[in-house]
Amino acid sequence: MKKLAALIFATAISSSAFALSFNFNHGLMATMTSTGGKSFEPAAQLDGFCSGQLNLGKYFTLRGEFSFRTDYFGKDPEPVEDIDATFNLNEVSFNFIRPFAGVTHSFSLFAGTFEPVGSGLLLQRQFGVKSFGSRLTESYLGQKSGNIYDFFGYGGAYTARFGFAPICAGFVICSNDKNLGDNDQIVGNLRLALSYRYLQLEASAGCGMYFDNKDSNGNKCIIYIDSSYLHAGVDMLLGDRDNISVLLQCGFDNYPIKEGLSVTGGDSNKETDFDIEDCYVLVEPRVKHKNVTLSTTVFNIPDKRREKLYLIENAAGIAQKIEVNAVNLWGADVSVGAIGMLSFSGKDLTDFKYLVNGGYTDELKDFAYLKICPYIDMHFMKGTFKTVCQINTTKLKNSEGQAIKLNMGYSFRL
Repeated sequence: MKKLAALIFATAISSSAFALSFNFNHGLMATMTSTGGKSFEPAAQLDGFCSGQLNLGKYFTLRGEFSFRTDYFGKDPEPVEDIDATFNLNEVSFNFIRPFAGVTHSFSLFAGTFEPVGSGLLLQRQFGVKSFGSRLTESYLGQKSGNIYDFFGYGGAYTARFGFAPICAGFVICSNDKNLGDNDQIVGNLRLALSYRYLQLEASAGCGMYFDNKDSNGNKCIIYIDSSYLHAGVDMLLGDRDNISVLLQCGFDNYPIKEGLSVTGGDSNKETDFDIEDCYVLVEPRVKHKNVTLSTTVFNIPDKRREKLYLIENAAGIAQKIEVNAVNLWGADVSVGAIGMLSFSGKDLTDFKYLVNGGYTDELKDFAYLKICPYIDMHFMKGTFKTVCQINTTKLKNSEGQAIKLNMGYSFRL
């Protein structure tokens, strides 16, 4: 295995003919708030990521990304070494890309998370499409924010980009042990992407199978399929992004193929309860006129998909955004805007029927959180400096902690 790895690396270096180049992305955000309710208890948190791509000549690339998040640290002086932080190696991938017979073939070996559905990375890497994700699903914990579901673990991928049309198709196969149970999982996925003027789309579907070397009776065997789960996702922008368009993201993860399969394996009595709250849904119609953009967002985002997000706190909600772009201030392009968001703790999209049928009833108002988020973006030095002030009026009224948050982040690309 070591000889094979050395041979691959040597081949990559020799083929590059010393034509090396490097792309670099970096982002860092500070969050400042008060964790106290009626009392002022200042606290801060840092999020950051760093990613890069080393181009080894015409055909080989090496990509890597890591991220970190600190715990909240407060007003009491703390040495830097005493602040707890979580570091994640998001991706390491080795890629071979070669045009042949009118098709561009891409082969990848990876560890970590690879081009998850909803991140936009497949469209960016295959067609150079500019990201069209929602402002609500931004993150400073890597490029892979707002993802519907992940390809993660150790695996490989193949993608064919066709020359006769802006279409690519391929598959991803990986293995991991960090999903529903303790057993290893093999995941297979088919995926498709296309990029036209008024339609950019990525779709994927697959199956994950948990396996063991013992059957349900404890007898040893070569391989035993303990349980199987389906997943699928669609990430689509329909229309003209400079005029009228609609962003649609939807999908689900870990849908049991057989009814009654256990969350933790075949021997557990805890059954899988798959419901709408486990589905990822985001619909965002947008209207842009000159330098003003309006959008309305309806979303239902499962808990584990919100861990990296800093704007969305509850699973289901509605948001309205207005933004004015390209205002020149001190030699920098500036965008200013505001987001109004009404979200519901412990609710999902099916509970919106109370808004339609019965108005703003007790079924919703006791779980509602209203947030107002003015923001400003400044574009300079090949990057963007973003400042967002999150004002949760419901938490303010109830004297809850973290009612006001100030997020300040800078990201750039070299």
